[in-house]
Amino acid sequence: MSYEFEFFHKLPAPPKPRSVLAEFAEALRDRPRVWGKWPVELAPGSARVVPSRVNSGKYRTLPSDRFHAVSRGGVVYVRYIGPRGRAPVDTDIDETADECEGVPVRTDTQPDPRRGIDRELGVR
Repeated sequence: MSYEFEFFHKLPAPPKPRSVLAEFAEALRDRPRVWGKWPVELAPGSARVVPSRVNSGKYRTLPSDRFHAVSRGGVVYVRYIGPRGRAPVDTDIDETADECEGVPVRTDTQPDPRRGIDRELGVR
């Protein structure tokens, strides 16, 4: 019995399926500064973790210098803010309330001015 073997110097690249987050990021880029609802169902309590992960750059498809995430009432919202330094970024809580119509938003708190915009958005 004879076998045929194949040998390779380099392995072929694995197929890269397009993730839902990659598609979400692309859709957000098409709508700058507009909030999009997180496309993946979250486990209880994860709505607090996901914005932190987005704002600190833990998701490759959502770099922290281009995307901003918040959690409101257990729901995560993300928006594309553009390349750092190009698109103005507002952190006014009242304006975000208008953009997230129908979502409960706390208006009794404001971003801490001592933190600076970069730190407020999780930019390194």
